[in-house]
Amino acid sequence: MSDIKRYREKRDFSRTPEPPGGGATRSGEAVRRFVVQKHAARRTHFDLRLEMAGTLKSWAVPKGPSADPEAKRLAVAVEDHPLEYGEFEGVIPEGEYGAGTVIIWDRGRYEPVGETEYTDEALERGVREGKLDFVLHGERMRGRWTLVRMKGRAGDKDWLLIKKRDLYAEPGEPEGLVERFHDSVVSGRKLDDPLLGQESAENASHQTVAPVDVRPMLAAPSDRLPEGAAWCFELKLDGLRAISWAQPRGGVHIYSRRGHALEMAFPEISEALELLACRAGHAFVVDGEIVAATGERGPRLEDLQPRISLREPSEISRKARARPAELFAFDLLWLDGEDLRDLPLSDRKERLRSLFRFAGHRLHYVAHDVASGSAMRERARREGFEGVIAKRLKGRYRSGERTQDWVKVKELARQEFLVCGWTEPQGGRRGFGALLLGHHEDAPEGSRLRYAGRVGTGFSEADLGWMWEELARREQASCPFPEVPDDAGNAHWVRPELVAEVRFQEWTRDGRLRQPVFLGLRTDVDSLRVVREGAAARDERGPPIQLTSELRSLIQMLEALERAGEDGEIAVEGRRLRVTNLRKVFWPEIGATKGELLRYYVSVAPAILPVLRDRPLTLERYPNGITGEAFYQQRPPEPIPEGVRTASLEVEGEAVERLIGGDLFTLLYAVQLAAISQHVWPSRLSSLNDLDYAILDLDPGQAVEFAAVREAALAVREQLQRLGLRGYPKSSGATGIHVVVPLEAGTSYETGRLLAELVANLLARSRPELTTVQRVVSKRGARVYLDFLQNRQGSTVASAYSVRPHPGATVSAPLDWRELEGELEPEVFSLRSMSTRLQTVGDLWVACLTDANAVREVLELL
Repeated sequence: MSDIKRYREKRDFSRTPEPPGGGATRSGEAVRRFVVQKHAARRTHFDLRLEMAGTLKSWAVPKGPSADPEAKRLAVAVEDHPLEYGEFEGVIPEGEYGAGTVIIWDRGRYEPVGETEYTDEALERGVREGKLDFVLHGERMRGRWTLVRMKGRAGDKDWLLIKKRDLYAEPGEPEGLVERFHDSVVSGRKLDDPLLGQESAENASHQTVAPVDVRPMLAAPSDRLPEGAAWCFELKLDGLRAISWAQPRGGVHIYSRRGHALEMAFPEISEALELLACRAGHAFVVDGEIVAATGERGPRLEDLQPRISLREPSEISRKARARPAELFAFDLLWLDGEDLRDLPLSDRKERLRSLFRFAGHRLHYVAHDVASGSAMRERARREGFEGVIAKRLKGRYRSGERTQDWVKVKELARQEFLVCGWTEPQGGRRGFGALLLGHHEDAPEGSRLRYAGRVGTGFSEADLGWMWEELARREQASCPFPEVPDDAGNAHWVRPELVAEVRFQEWTRDGRLRQPVFLGLRTDVDSLRVVREGAAARDERGPPIQLTSELRSLIQMLEALERAGEDGEIAVEGRRLRVTNLRKVFWPEIGATKGELLRYYVSVAPAILPVLRDRPLTLERYPNGITGEAFYQQRPPEPIPEGVRTASLEVEGEAVERLIGGDLFTLLYAVQLAAISQHVWPSRLSSLNDLDYAILDLDPGQAVEFAAVREAALAVREQLQRLGLRGYPKSSGATGIHVVVPLEAGTSYETGRLLAELVANLLARSRPELTTVQRVVSKRGARVYLDFLQNRQGSTVASAYSVRPHPGATVSAPLDWRELEGELEPEVFSLRSMSTRLQTVGDLWVACLTDANAVREVLELL
């Protein structure tokens, strides 16, 4: 429970500038924020605050945070603070509780990890139980941290704040963070600055927490633009991504891609936005790009670079007058209390265009073309723009997500890289010679840094000066790469925190950059997200799979029973389940047993249970393994153990008691019955007449190689993109591929089946040499059959992550579309390989479970 009442009882809000709270709320989808405030009270200390259940859970850290994993810092739990406190800087007057000065020493977002789940309930449970694991994405505190309560100390108020070992750890430097940084990340002021708090006092009467999630929606990289009437096209601008919130006479907040405040860095944009709010008489939140004003060519980030690192107000004002910036707005997220993100893009842009009729000369509305992406791309080449973005006209705005609703194609090879070191300057050059670059790369043991080469051109004299200071502050003795690169023997190494944008000709075969040119530093890009882009790179990985201690213990129990050759009972979610015949071989050619199958499903439980949740299951049982007789069973055999979830469902006039998936006890009960695969309905129990997803089953004919199936799947994706739809591929576990199209709530079976049939027929007409919808097997020839007939009530398909009753114990594995552009073969996904794959790519099926295509407009268009 929140103790915000204690916070209020300690303060007199007629005297203190601290916020009383009660005005700010956060939606469930909003980013979870953290803030660290440095507080010069009787003793100077630091306060760590984590957003949780509508408040800021708070700990006082007397010595401040340490990035040294061996330095366990005392953190004393104090009363909850209101969300508004995360924006507070200023002076608490003498005589008031906590009298002294407060600055925002660090801020950003955090993500619960490990056994700490994301929900408020789970986080509060972690507080009660005395352990929180999380990753911080701040300006100073980054990577994985833990808070753990000390037992038997001062009424359980004493905790320890500990840095975990990762790329951002600083072994042997216990005071490194607090000695390097003394100023505010918001105002740049220090605790003894006499002007501290004046800005917040001027705006104290206005709302300070944005009304919507300010994480920007991101575009998926691609080598080609989609086509069709479902899309519009915009020029891609090369600047700083910014979400701006303005109120008439209520101040302006401008947020970078990482949530950092930009309004002080760009006062001319702030003034223009506030003037627009006053002229139009509206409060609004817009998404756009801040660029350097230029009439000669498309804007370039390097033209904006001199503004980014400035802190002194006088210098900011001088640069703003000498070379002002401009804001190009392309989306409207919120207007006068109305959240617009669920509206189609076409509606949002029309309202944005209407709002910007009142805009001054520093603000621009980004127009779009609905006719031709190729024409827009030619303009980008001609006028020197970075590229083109295609956007689905019916698409919703998904804060903080990278989706296929927005697709970007760049004209120049350029991307962000981590600065990992530097070389000594040569000749008369000062500062440094070249920067050593890297990017994150997925590996079976987790993320690691991959060397990408060096960049030594593109720096101005000013860059060499101020960047040298940034590098020197981050210098470390150890190389951040697994091995020292062959061309970096005498390099100086730094913590990989700075993000550089680089233009280059191409990638070499060994993963190095050819002819790179430095463009600028990106303070708006999270260094943890810097990966290789382009055709050779994989799309963003799914969220990692974390096994709880209970799941690991369950796997060990099953191993012990099988080793002993015994039947027995296992504890599953507080209930007892009897398991038998664990040594029985189900796949003779590889020796895989029933016990191994049970352990597999425990190991993938965090990924497969959301897929099965609330869905009726059909049992396909193989009591003697895949070489024995199999049979389907709609009704589970009696007696059904207590705790197994079932429901009576009527299908075609017959009421049948069926298993309902979604919990581990029911899943393992089905596997104990020798149900190798999990066959699920495409509806959930609460909406049995609605189709959650349409599926196209790509079934190759005899003598058709899997390469043709991959090609057919990519052709399905292209056809879906023309219609403005998104599909997600998975291997069938045999020789085919399933392409699943998630549907919006309330879509009928008839509508979903019609959509799948239309997509299949359109593709069969355009690619008759490759695909067919011919139902008679003998007439299909050497083509891939597009089966759309699975989209009916009661029909079941093996779910994602299901093991299949085929040689090799293959698995129906979620795929990344880019994998189908290579030489992928289905047998690589098996009961024994999926654990490594999940560690490498994460849960790729999450995107399918959380997406929803609106198809009625598409069908009307067709």
